[in-house]
Amino acid sequence: MSAARPSPRLRRLAARLVAGRDAEFILADLEAAFRRRREGGAGRLASEACYAIDALRSGWATRGARAVPFSVLDLRLGVRMLARHPVVSAVAVLSLVVGIPTGMIPTMIDEALRAPPPFPQGESIVGLRYTGASTTTFDVDVLADADIGVSEITAVRRFVQNLGSGISAQAIVGAEVTPNLFTLLGVAPDLGRVLSTEDGRIGAPDVAVLGHRVWADRFGADASIVGRSVQLGGRQYEIVGVMPEGFAFPEDQQIWIPLAHAPATPADGLDVLVLARLAPSSS
Repeated sequence: MSAARPSPRLRRLAARLVAGRDAEFILADLEAAFRRRREGGAGRLASEACYAIDALRSGWATRGARAVPFSVLDLRLGVRMLARHPVVSAVAVLSLVVGIPTGMIPTMIDEALRAPPPFPQGESIVGLRYTGASTTTFDVDVLADADIGVSEITAVRRFVQNLGSGISAQAIVGAEVTPNLFTLLGVAPDLGRVLSTEDGRIGAPDVAVLGHRVWADRFGADASIVGRSVQLGGRQYEIVGVMPEGFAFPEDQQIWIPLAHAPATPADGLDVLVLARLAPSSS
């Protein structure tokens, strides 16, 4: 039961911070939030850090500046300690300022890696790769035909190219993707359409989907952008759609073009990030 509650020291700190007639209910809400984080798989250290931050915010809201959890006597003793034992005080301060956040880094990284992508049914989206070897465009069809418990496979290849020409050109981060990426992620465009299967065929016309940010910054959020051509890396691409604000998959990409590459052998393949959605019967 104790694992579902913050440590007694933290609870005492929160009780000192939160004041007012609603303090009992606020403290109960803080513990409920802590319990939900733990039940959701969050580590104890990260959950207690969130609990402490929530207590500080709640205390500030209910008591204003009086929520600072120390008195004038505490401050005087701290200054006296610093004057008499500067080395010990410096070590203590560094331990609090550097040691605690540093100790939380592995937990935060682990939780970030385990967190599902922010898309519909994101918990069923997984990455596929070979151990000790790169995964290429040749492997996409091989993995799609294999019985590995996935219902759909897509590939992504990042790039940086110039958008526009001459002095108006600017570097843009984009990605070549197999056209089914957008249906796998379950995200619809704000304008126009996403890439289609026909767009990914060898010899198909060059088309592109813009990100919301580059559409607003570079093209002034012009709603008539669909159907117009832009120069990307020395080639002309027809804009077929604009994605919603905040969409920047897989990292900060702001333009997507079809990945049309059919290698004859593994050696001909291009290194890619391979994603798949688990079949309903797969864990």
